Amino acid sequence: MGLTHGGEFWEYESKPIDFSANINPLGPSRRALKAIDTDKVEHYPPQSSEKLKKALSVYTGARVEEIILGNGSVELIKDFCSIFLEKSDNSVIAQPAFSEYERYSKIFGGEVKNVFSKRGFEHTGDDIIEAAGNDTKIIFVCRPNNPTGWTVLEEDMSEILEYALKRDILLFVDEAFIEFSANSSLIKRVRDFENLFVLRTLTKFFALPGLRIGYGIGCPKLIKLLESVKSPWNINIFAHDAAIASLRDKRFIEGTKEFIKKEKIFLKKGLEELNVKVYESDANFFLLRHEWNSREVKKDLLKEGILIRDCSSFSGLDTRYIRLCIRNRSENLRLIRSLKAIVARGVKKGTNCEYYPCHFEGQDCTFCFCIFYPCMDKSRGSFVTGKDGKKVWTCKNCRDIHDPKTVKKILKTSDQQELESLDFQERLKIKEGAMEGF
Repeated sequence: MGLTHGGEFWEYESKPIDFSANINPLGPSRRALKAIDTDKVEHYPPQSSEKLKKALSVYTGARVEEIILGNGSVELIKDFCSIFLEKSDNSVIAQPAFSEYERYSKIFGGEVKNVFSKRGFEHTGDDIIEAAGNDTKIIFVCRPNNPTGWTVLEEDMSEILEYALKRDILLFVDEAFIEFSANSSLIKRVRDFENLFVLRTLTKFFALPGLRIGYGIGCPKLIKLLESVKSPWNINIFAHDAAIASLRDKRFIEGTKEFIKKEKIFLKKGLEELNVKVYESDANFFLLRHEWNSREVKKDLLKEGILIRDCSSFSGLDTRYIRLCIRNRSENLRLIRSLKAIVARGVKKGTNCEYYPCHFEGQDCTFCFCIFYPCMDKSRGSFVTGKDGKKVWTCKNCRDIHDPKTVKKILKTSDQQELESLDFQERLKIKEGAMEGF
């Protein structure tokens, strides 16, 4: 489960052009910035934030009683899982996706079933429904999806909604990037499906990540349950005022959509000329695949003052994948030129293993050839879901065969036998003898 996020901008002394965080490149609305009144810092923010909820009601068409506010979308993911999941429940997640769905599902619930599409990254209703079972409590779908940009079709969402309602399963739909998309929001379906919760944020389109403000929409009964665990004053006064101003700035909203549409066409054309795979996207970013090593590409681009998202930490992806957000024309041109140079000179290829990412971050594939694999020793490893959705053994906590001293001792204990010729139990016995005293 990759918990690595983007948003590393502050880690670098010389601030790079940030293509890693999918934020509106135009920055926040000017009206939002003007609304931030520093004189208010000595006062508590409104506890119920009714004024903001009313502004969201006008913006989304949802009723005030169908809206809940969060200190960023992550707080709402956490609260949702804490209320509705028990250890006997499992969650179904359309992968690759934002790691926090899986993180909080495992903290508050039981097993997580990761769903990988049978058609690239284009999930269908059948993909997701097939993964659900009697113990499934929540289905997570990001729409448009991050990092792939794919939007599950509305007819497929209807199929999932109907299925989930009959099975008493909650459908959690993350629409963090919906404003960048030409697709319709599912907010209009909340009144027909009491099992539907739609997550939204002012982080991406409205470029307010530093103020941490998200919101969710669901039936009043569901919202009331979420309100019962919400922290008081979870929306600070600056976020409160900037959010209201942003939602009312129609000129900013329309200007952003036009800008993204234009630059998206330009960037996609430039990237495709590099002979890399550019996935179709309904959002303000592109997922790219090429026979490179994403970690090396990231390092090389940082030398050029450019920060991109290495996608190898996403479930189901590997070091062939990177993600780029859309920025302004001069920055997009600079990115294209830098990537062109990288592709032209070639870099160390990323892994293309069907079991990736069963191993841990930064580890090579040596363990795949381990003569003790899989040892099933839970002090050294565990089962995880591999790229194809099957359970595989990971050597996450094992350093046995990667430590030269240990290897030397194992070989000495085996008396230089051809270990591969021994059966598995004989090999494990040799290993246990070599590891005594370690």
